[in-house]
Amino acid sequence: AHDTYENARKKKTDRRFLKSNAHMLTSRGGSQIIALYAYLLSQGLNGLVRRRENILNLTKMLADYLRTSPYYSLVCEPETSVVSWVSTQRKKNANWNIAKAINNGDDGCFIAYSPVMRIQTSADRKRAFQKNPSSFDGLLAHLMEHNTKEGIALLCRKLERAGKNVG
Repeated sequence: AHDTYENARKKKTDRRFLKSNAHMLTSRGGSQIIALYAYLLSQGLNGLVRRRENILNLTKMLADYLRTSPYYSLVCEPETSVVSWVSTQRKKNANWNIAKAINNGDDGCFIAYSPVMRIQTSADRKRAFQKNPSSFDGLLAHLMEHNTKEGIALLCRKLERAGKNVG
């Protein structure tokens, strides 16, 4: 049987995952309390914890690949279900071309491209839009419940090919 919030409260079990819906690693927004409550009822506390752990394991899997690849560098260590990285190839539009290569297909792989990911100051912002915009760009993936180990493995293989071809 699924643990509901009420059952967890009565049994005085670990409810830390229920205390703040804004920080749960699901694709449900913190303000959508009805959707979150329905999700919790359908999955139960144990199901929610399993899905959270799965998302974190997939995040680690992708970050581990990127950390060891000669073609990519993590922008920062992932603390949530979002992984951000850049191409180590210093070619013009390298990150953009990698995003296009990954997103071109019907295999369900998709990553996001940001032209402003690494802007930290207003001086950076000026430089980004005056000189070389690709010096501040980057790539990211937001992992969610529907992602699988096989899907992340496929993404890593596609990233490997794209990294080789961009260089």
